[in-house]
Amino acid sequence: MSTVGKNIKKIRSVKKISQQAFADSFNITRASIGSYEEGRADPKIGLVMEIANKFNISVERLLNNEITINDISGFSRYESSIDKGKALNPDGNQRLIPFVSANNCSVYLENLSSEQYLSFIPRFELPNFEHKKARAFEVVGNDMWHMEQGYPPKSTLVCVHANFQKPQLLKELATYVFILREKVLIRQLVFGQKQIIARAINPFFEDVILDMNEVIELWEAHSLIAPVKPINAYLLTRKASANLH
Repeated sequence: MSTVGKNIKKIRSVKKISQQAFADSFNITRASIGSYEEGRADPKIGLVMEIANKFNISVERLLNNEITINDISGFSRYESSIDKGKALNPDGNQRLIPFVSANNCSVYLENLSSEQYLSFIPRFELPNFEHKKARAFEVVGNDMWHMEQGYPPKSTLVCVHANFQKPQLLKELATYVFILREKVLIRQLVFGQKQIIARAINPFFEDVILDMNEVIELWEAHSLIAPVKPINAYLLTRKASANLH
C-alpha cells in the first residue's frame, strides 16, 4: 500500500467515513478508493490536492508521511514552508534538491508532467551544491552494490539533469538514473554497437538494452549519501596505541 493510500484509509477511519461517502465527496467511484487503499493504484495529484485541502493537511505530508490522528484532528503543530502549502521550484533550487523515495516512486512516475506535484515533492538541502536542475533518488535493491562497492541499498543518490537526446554528451561507465514509463532504473551506461546498455555493478544482474525513445528523464549521478558503518572504537584505540610504540 502506498503512503497516500494508507493516509486515505486513516482519514476515513478517524473521521468514520465509508468508502462510498468518501468517494461521493470527491466525485469518484468507491472502487477507486478501494484501489488506492489497497495499493493497486495511486490517485492523481489533483485529487490529492482536493483531499489535502478538505482535511487541512499539507499535500507534501499526505503524499510522503504517514499522518497522525493529530494531523487529521487539526491540532496545531510546527509547520515548515512546505507544510504551509508554499510551492517550490519543480527543478529544485540549487542546494534545495527534490527527493524521490522508494515509497513514492510510483506517484512520481505518474505525475512527471505535473508541475503541481513536483512543486510539493519533499526535498533537502545539500551544502556546496549549485546545480539548478537536480533530483535525489533512494537506492533500492542490490543491483548497484557488490563486494562492498557501489551504491548500497537505502542510500540516496543525488543527480544532475542529463540530456538523453544528445547521446554524444553521455559518459560511458558513468552512473545514470533512467526514468522509464513504469520504473526508475539506476545503472552504469555502456555503449554497445548501435545500442545503449544499462549495466549493474552486481554481476548477478543482467544487462538491460535500452530504447532511448522509452526514456522520459535522465539524471547523472553526482553525489552519494550513504549510512556510515559503526567503527569499533576499541580496535581503533588499539591500533593507535600500537602505532605509538
